[in-house]
Amino acid sequence: MTQMTDPRQIHQRAMAQTEAVVAAVQPAQLALPTPCTEYDVRGLLSHIVGGLNRIAIVGEGGDGLAVPARADGVPGDGWLAAYQAARSRVTAAWADDARLDALVEVPWGKFPGRRRPTRAAHRPHAQSSTATGLTS
Repeated sequence: MTQMTDPRQIHQRAMAQTEAVVAAVQPAQLALPTPCTEYDVRGLLSHIVGGLNRIAIVGEGGDGLAVPARADGVPGDGWLAAYQAARSRVTAAWADDARLDALVEVPWGKFPGRRRPTRAAHRPHAQSSTATGLTS
């Protein structure tokens, strides 16, 4: 069996790219539609931050499915701070190398932590970029 690589570096790059997009979103853009018809920009940001919080909870050994994949109550000018807090939490939760080999439960099954989703959790940043006229 081939040893899987450490996904944290890829995840950090994806979070940095996403953070740059989140930082550029203005409160006046939050109601704009996105290519994903179920979300406007605010809803998409809520989903991104909520997803990161779930990834952190899983890394902390908790049940990520026990919380919604959204961030509620974030003010229009608070998305960058909410994203940065979630990103910091993810980074801390997965800092211990032992977490990479621990079994974690995600919606599609149980896997070693090194197989947890990385880039898929940040794919929506492209939708946010499109909706707000930014490039990612």
